[in-house]
Amino acid sequence: MRHVKVIMLTGAMRPSPLQSAIGRPVASLPLGDGCALFDAWLKALKSVGHPIDLIVATNLDQEIPALRELAREAAARAPWVRSIEVVRDPRDWRGSAGVVRDLLNPRLEDDDTIMVVEAGCLPPASLKQALETRTGSTWVVVGATSGLAPAGVFACGMEALREAPDVGYCDLKEQLIPRLIRRGVDVRAAIVAEELIRLRDLDSYLRAVSAWSRQGRVDDRREDRPWRELGACVVEDGAEIDIGVILKDTVVLRGARVGAAAVLNGCLVTGAAVVEPGERAADRILTAPSLSNGRRSRRERPTPVSSQELAA
Repeated sequence: MRHVKVIMLTGAMRPSPLQSAIGRPVASLPLGDGCALFDAWLKALKSVGHPIDLIVATNLDQEIPALRELAREAAARAPWVRSIEVVRDPRDWRGSAGVVRDLLNPRLEDDDTIMVVEAGCLPPASLKQALETRTGSTWVVVGATSGLAPAGVFACGMEALREAPDVGYCDLKEQLIPRLIRRGVDVRAAIVAEELIRLRDLDSYLRAVSAWSRQGRVDDRREDRPWRELGACVVEDGAEIDIGVILKDTVVLRGARVGAAAVLNGCLVTGAAVVEPGERAADRILTAPSLSNGRRSRRERPTPVSSQELAA
């Protein structure tokens, strides 16, 4: 195996609640200080042990500039990735297998190894097992959790991918894999993660941040910050936080402003949000009025947070 071609799927048939609220690619969200979800996937790809050619695919035109900037910045930190290309899905309504086939069909070679990953999932610590499990010349490995649920990882050889049709909708799990099994192709599962966390809403995002922290993949917290952090918190570079702020299990994105002595528990503060001094909020995505989407705007009073809730 000379190298591995990786397709990172970032789009969806419709934006998730999280994606709609933040106004930026989910892959750009931080899991820890200086580590976005996209960076986490690049670190996981290092475990493959071969040079990587990465194609990042999206069906959302408005996200392409941000994804290209994210890829440009991350490439310098990931020398095991030979190339990163950000592209729009060639055709709409093709399904995951159809999109991958459309992207790779002109450039497939007989000995190519292909891996497909869902960018909106928390990546496994290692992807090595997904390739070590393969057998024969026509093979498919589905990355799975310990409960045998799909884990957002799929690997195959060129021959298997060519079974996806040239036209029409074809999903990897729902259409392509059953078709391959009927043909007698060796389809195996490789346990790559304990659980799958797909970042679709506030709860799943904060669970991903907490899981990343528990795995010891977060740098030591800086002691010189003028605010207090409890639990799994992330403050992105470019956020403004005044003195005396208390954060518990909360993420503050760049561009956000949090006033002095505010208390936030289980919140995501988006880049356009302003939290007034002394305000308190719990279990909310805090957004600008134009992105509130039925949630609290900067002019609304947040939900009070008791000292008992913070101690929980």
